[in-house]
Amino acid sequence: MMENDAPAQDMLDKVRKLLAKAASVAGTPEAEALNAKAFELIAKYGIDEAQARQQSGQEPAQIERAEFQIAGQYVAQQRALLNRLALALHCAPVRDRRDGQETMAVYGVPAHTARVRVLFASLMPQMLAGAARVPIRGSSAAQTRQVRKSWMYGFYCEISARLTGAETRAAEISAPGTALVLVDDAQRADAAMRAEIGKVVKRRSQARYYATHAEMGAAAAKRVDLGQTGLGSRRALGR
Repeated sequence: MMENDAPAQDMLDKVRKLLAKAASVAGTPEAEALNAKAFELIAKYGIDEAQARQQSGQEPAQIERAEFQIAGQYVAQQRALLNRLALALHCAPVRDRRDGQETMAVYGVPAHTARVRVLFASLMPQMLAGAARVPIRGSSAAQTRQVRKSWMYGFYCEISARLTGAETRAAEISAPGTALVLVDDAQRADAAMRAEIGKVVKRRSQARYYATHAEMGAAAAKRVDLGQTGLGSRRALGR
């Protein structure tokens, strides 16, 4: 985290409270305003932390391993959302299934893994709840699941695209050298993950989705207010 951990933790706690309050009044103008403020704060936290490290001249922040338990319905879709958030925030995610439990390990500097936790905790229930509200008439159980998976696919793809674009803009207006710090964070996170896990096999998904419902999910993701400065993306920063 930043040199003074207390203010940084206070900021993340404030973000959590804003997101929780927004969820309680979802679909209202008040919720949009609360979401906007929360994402502006979390974006500022990430950029400020990277700038502080760049300007201090200290050794790079250590890489930590953060674990996320994935449970309940639509585990694959939850993993996909977390994977995209982690990559967008300069972390290296990997699936780690142990003793029948579904776990995702996310490697990154503490400031970035903390942001992943905050965003995943907010966006994951939003995604599941949104998919559950999709109107479905006369469909079989299998068709219902496919419709909901398609909606979630659109949702997390759009979130990923928006974060990528937002971070590009944020890096462009940050202090000189900040973007390079973020690139280095991503590279070291990936190296730490591979050093511990070994060779990572990437499998291309063979899933097929309904375009109409994927577009509905993407439209819902566009209504998630990510603020004006955005968060991190290794692709946006040259990864």
